[in-house]
Amino acid sequence: MTVTGDSLGATVRVLRDWEQVRAEAGDWNQLAGENFMLRREWLESWWEAMRDPGDQLAIIAWSDPLRNRRGILPGFVTRGILGRTYRLLGSGTVCSDDLQLLEDEGEPTEFAKLAAECLVSSAFRQAFGRLDAVELEGHLQGEPSLGRLTAELRTAGWVAEERELAGAWRVKLPGTSEELLAQLPKSRRRKANKARRLLAEGQVNYEFAGEWARIGSLWNEFVRLHQKRREILGEAGCFSDPRFERFLRSAVQRFAGQQACWLGVLWSAGQPVGMNLVFLHRAMACVYQAGMDPERSELDPGHLINYFMIERAIEQKVEWLDFLRGDEPYKEGWGAERRVLCRSRCFAPHLSARLRQTALAAGRGLKAWSANWLSQPAAAPPAASVD
Repeated sequence: MTVTGDSLGATVRVLRDWEQVRAEAGDWNQLAGENFMLRREWLESWWEAMRDPGDQLAIIAWSDPLRNRRGILPGFVTRGILGRTYRLLGSGTVCSDDLQLLEDEGEPTEFAKLAAECLVSSAFRQAFGRLDAVELEGHLQGEPSLGRLTAELRTAGWVAEERELAGAWRVKLPGTSEELLAQLPKSRRRKANKARRLLAEGQVNYEFAGEWARIGSLWNEFVRLHQKRREILGEAGCFSDPRFERFLRSAVQRFAGQQACWLGVLWSAGQPVGMNLVFLHRAMACVYQAGMDPERSELDPGHLINYFMIERAIEQKVEWLDFLRGDEPYKEGWGAERRVLCRSRCFAPHLSARLRQTALAAGRGLKAWSANWLSQPAAAPPAASVD
């Protein structure tokens, strides 16, 4: 579906199935850079497993052959609490981070403006229906490309709001393990030295599994350890949703075929007691998910698996380690710095969209009031009188 074109050959198209994407989108992954969550393998796996009935793929692709420039906005149209909404592929419970427009490196182009015009065009409306909202979830605060898209929608009369979701934690790795130890705080250095001692004594062993045949043979244990840890914390765990397991298994199989991920396994007494799943691209390694056995807490399996994983990343000349979304305290202990992840919502200028926006704002206000009221200490009972 071609939305716009000009005499110079620049076009904006909406790609509606993955066969069309593979045929017409060119080298998608070249635009994704080092963010594995923007790669086609990740987003196609997400679509195959996580989409709801009625969702419609709507990937906006721009190309300008004269300037040899192109761009992609990977999204889809869905129905939900916001009405008919354009959302980014990979959003939701999968928690894809650092999402943005995919563009060739260089100066910003007019792609954000063209993408906004596409979303509000009569051609898009005829194909997908009138949009009530655009939701951009999982972008960094101040991310420029989606900021330009939001600004263009504002110019068209839409109302935009932005809310903080969580922190995303990233650390610059040194060149050697010894440099890493030297820069760690004393408490974390003790954990690292404990990992080294237990490894030297043969009490634990770290396995690096990079081929899908081996990862697949360990997959059930990985799921079990992840769920066991979450259930101890009183949480359902990602794998309680069978769609999530289908998604992640498919994505890992695709990435493993390109030697772009690994499963780290901490063994003790012949049993896996900790695992973490790492995606790798060039100088960037990202820790997506982990699991550990809470019954072996005397080993500190979480700290051990993290140290061995970081040591392995340094050996592979990784420059940046990304712990991704979540404000767990251990991330700062390894020297990571917090970046703010946000969700932006843009509401269309027609009445029903504005009513939904007002209702959502009222609901958030009531929820905040209730939480504040419930957190207040109860009034002390009056003192008993004594005659």
